[in-house]
Amino acid sequence: MMPCALNRKPARSLRRVAPGLVALIGLVVAMGGVAMAQIEVKDHDHSHGHPDASTKGLELADIVGDGPDASAHLRFAILDESGGFTPCRLTFLPKEGTARPSLFKNRKAAPRDLAVRNNIVYSLRGVGLVTVPPGDYVIWASCGIEWSVASREIRLEAGQDYLWSAQLRREVDTRGWLGGDCHLHTLTHSGHGDADLQERVITLLGEGLDFAVATDHNHTTDYRPTIEELDVEGHIHPVRGNEVSVPAGHFNVFPLDHWDSHPYRHAKDANRLFSYLREKGNAAQIPLVIQLNHPRWGNIDYFGRTGLDPVAGVSADANFSLDFNTIEVLNENSLWGYWDSDLPRAGWPTGSSRHSVLNDWFGLLNRGHRFAATGNSDSHAVEAIFAGIPRNYVVSETDDPSATNDAAIAQAFRKGQCFTTSGPFPIVTINGQGPGSEVARNPEGLFAVSMTIRCASWIDCDRVRVIYNGTEIRSLEVPDSRKVERAQLDFQLDIPRDGWVVFLIEGDESLAPIIRDTKRPTLPIAIVNPIWIDADGDGAVRAPIDQLEAWLDAAGSGAIPTDLGPSESRLLVIEAARRGNAAADGLVRESLLGDRDARLAGFLGAEYLRRPALLDAVDAAATEGLDALSRVRAFRAAVACGADDAVGRAVALYHQIGATAVQEYAEDILEGLQGHDLRSFRVITGLSATKNEALWTVDYGPEHDLTLSLQPEGAGTWTIQSTDETGYLDLLRRDSAGKPASDGTISYAGFFVDTEVPRDVPFLIGSDDGCRLYLGETLIYEDRGQHGAYLSQHLGMLTLQAGRTRVLVKIRNGGGAHGLRMRLLGEDLSVSTQP
Repeated sequence: MMPCALNRKPARSLRRVAPGLVALIGLVVAMGGVAMAQIEVKDHDHSHGHPDASTKGLELADIVGDGPDASAHLRFAILDESGGFTPCRLTFLPKEGTARPSLFKNRKAAPRDLAVRNNIVYSLRGVGLVTVPPGDYVIWASCGIEWSVASREIRLEAGQDYLWSAQLRREVDTRGWLGGDCHLHTLTHSGHGDADLQERVITLLGEGLDFAVATDHNHTTDYRPTIEELDVEGHIHPVRGNEVSVPAGHFNVFPLDHWDSHPYRHAKDANRLFSYLREKGNAAQIPLVIQLNHPRWGNIDYFGRTGLDPVAGVSADANFSLDFNTIEVLNENSLWGYWDSDLPRAGWPTGSSRHSVLNDWFGLLNRGHRFAATGNSDSHAVEAIFAGIPRNYVVSETDDPSATNDAAIAQAFRKGQCFTTSGPFPIVTINGQGPGSEVARNPEGLFAVSMTIRCASWIDCDRVRVIYNGTEIRSLEVPDSRKVERAQLDFQLDIPRDGWVVFLIEGDESLAPIIRDTKRPTLPIAIVNPIWIDADGDGAVRAPIDQLEAWLDAAGSGAIPTDLGPSESRLLVIEAARRGNAAADGLVRESLLGDRDARLAGFLGAEYLRRPALLDAVDAAATEGLDALSRVRAFRAAVACGADDAVGRAVALYHQIGATAVQEYAEDILEGLQGHDLRSFRVITGLSATKNEALWTVDYGPEHDLTLSLQPEGAGTWTIQSTDETGYLDLLRRDSAGKPASDGTISYAGFFVDTEVPRDVPFLIGSDDGCRLYLGETLIYEDRGQHGAYLSQHLGMLTLQAGRTRVLVKIRNGGGAHGLRMRLLGEDLSVSTQP
């Protein structure tokens, strides 16, 4: 293969093309590598007409799907710096506005070369002839974050032929590193999304990836047969993996052999699961990489499912395990996990994301756990989420994807010899050592940082943040430039104690239009994994937690250094309280007087200590303007310190932070709250609902029956039914043989509440499956999910008027178990099942 002069990697050119394209290749060569350049003129004076003999071998792909005569015909050729065609992505945008048009509907027009969706065309060969709806466009050509981009404004008219060529350059020198995406799906084996195996491989090459880990849900997908079928061996290294998707969370595991069975599907205990995965391993005996995927993404979040405290960085849950290797800090093109969802930027939606995975990672590093940060696209589709944004670069002895192997890639991740990025390419050393290394002081007694930042010319980069043991100790501006060699930064750090240093590289300008914005901008971010600091030169790196524990054991507060950074200070407060150290009370009180993060540590410390004498300090720290998480933690601390009005405080909290936030922090609020589970309901079952929509669209009558006595047609009779000893109301109907017979049915369960005065009563409800909750005739809650019944599913408020109020739950069985749990948190309530 022709070498690439820039970085000595093999050229991306795919020279094995169909014989019918020989004439077009001749035209490209004859025109000096900018074939069909007649389109490259100002304004709209583009060459068009009917195909001539020199390009008649190029077969038309009707990707619009409306017939060739209804569309314009666009011949394109995208070349690399050596003059050969390169895999690429074409993005078609309207000349005016930023809408994402739906242009291409025929996905199967050329399945061995093209992957098309909406306004996106991936081309494996980099050359083609396609239909495009008439209109005024800006067309962009790209090949991932290492490459330049090209664009052209063009007016396309039906029945006309147009030519465009562009030359892309691999601008970023990546020698010594290979870039890959470790979280990828196909519709074929994950069952959702839209990319089949051929389309997935085409998109990976179109985004310029060197390696790719296939991670379909509970399936060990192998891209090799598809790569061979498409005749692109050697251009990308495929790794067989699996996104193990279980109740405990989602975990990418690689490299793997093919697995025929997946007995772990219902795993809740990560200790047993990780042990099983490592024992199963692979035939080559390459140590596995276990990656936590999106560990704060609601309901499938490992940290949430297994109780990792976002403030303390510890979990007391028996199902929690630390036997993993990497943490997906950046997920999807939106980079979920990087920013703190508890403190969202104005106008930025947080989706189901909670807390900050970046902060979780810092907390685990401070506790001595050497996990590497990764970033991956989690792409299930051709263009809904682009593959390769973000991606990971691993240290490599070769720049050739065909020469690397699974063992080398896995080892780099396990050793932390990697960084993740959605754009910037930083090469960083401290005293000559890169990520994953341990370094001592240089002869001057300092730590010399050398950082080279490269970016493709269309990618922004504004600053470097230096993080030492969780605290930002320095911020450096990157010159405002579009040069590829963006910055060379050399500086020294005087670091007082052992620990770790991480570098965050950030840009403020969106990657759009190449990587479009969704409801929040898609920004260029890079995270360089830790370099471990041996500040005292004893040949070992002691984690911050080990040093703090030694100080607390030695002489309490008197042994503690006075120059601790904010992150270490917060950890000190938490650990002193956890251990009941004599200095804990004073440290907690001081922390409660600090900034938002210090107060979070103080609230947690007070919760650990459970001392009534701290209640006044906790209440004083719960000032106006606190975010929802801080208020929840203040509430928990007050209850732990003996506040005698927990339910009243819960009602006040509900009104302070709102129903949505209360639901987000339901599990946090539940601890310490007393209430009583409802043990008896007025029930009617058996209404037919073959489609899930019936729960939302069909009114069977009880919704408006405030006496719970109306007999709906086709249903049984109202009965009084009790829960089991755990508080679960089983609504599953069974036939005479005991076989479940209520899939696709609707049930109602209700009761009456009497109160002498108007009042707010917090409640908890969990249903299996979706449900609607009515207070009187007013719908106050609905859940359209399909899941088990657990009380933390929803925390809400019953706003009761004086007198009697009917409460009604309408619930659909989507399959399997069918029932609910409900708890009222008010005191002195009168609850009845009689009208």
